[in-house]
Amino acid sequence: MAYIRQIEHADASGELLEFYDDLAEIAGGIPNIVKLASLKLPAMRAAQSLYQSVLYHESGLTMTEKEMVSTLVSAINGCAYCVAHHGAAVTRLSGSSDLASWVSFTYQQAEVDERTAAMLRFADKLTRDSGAMARSDVDALRDAGLNDESILDLVQLIAYFNYTNRVATALGVDPETGHD
Repeated sequence: MAYIRQIEHADASGELLEFYDDLAEIAGGIPNIVKLASLKLPAMRAAQSLYQSVLYHESGLTMTEKEMVSTLVSAINGCAYCVAHHGAAVTRLSGSSDLASWVSFTYQQAEVDERTAAMLRFADKLTRDSGAMARSDVDALRDAGLNDESILDLVQLIAYFNYTNRVATALGVDPETGHD
């Protein structure tokens, strides 16, 4: 159970109900991570907009790459909710039931191409020690084939998941058991 009060879809009214209805139509329900922010609709809208932007808008990063990075960042941060959700997406997109586990626990040994390995190393360092980031870290991404727009997309994705992992773990997000 979440550590703070949250408003369920059935109890929502006004603008929150409209937001929930729109999201439920797209997502098939209201994810528990979204309900955690239900007491602050502006923040909920902003977080959902950023999520859509970093994960689903056109990018030089593939969906599989994005989901692998999301899974790794979430694993480093101890966010079981996001690891389960995004790890399942890695499995679905890659067709490999083992890849999400490799990414979550020993990504250095995962059988991925050098581009993906470079992104995972970068995500690990940025998540664990953001103050140690240097130009050489970005140069390593360029050497692996990423352009500046893709590097920006990667950084924003990593930053978003560091944010949302902290919200989820601090407020006790419930595991998904289906949407309401």
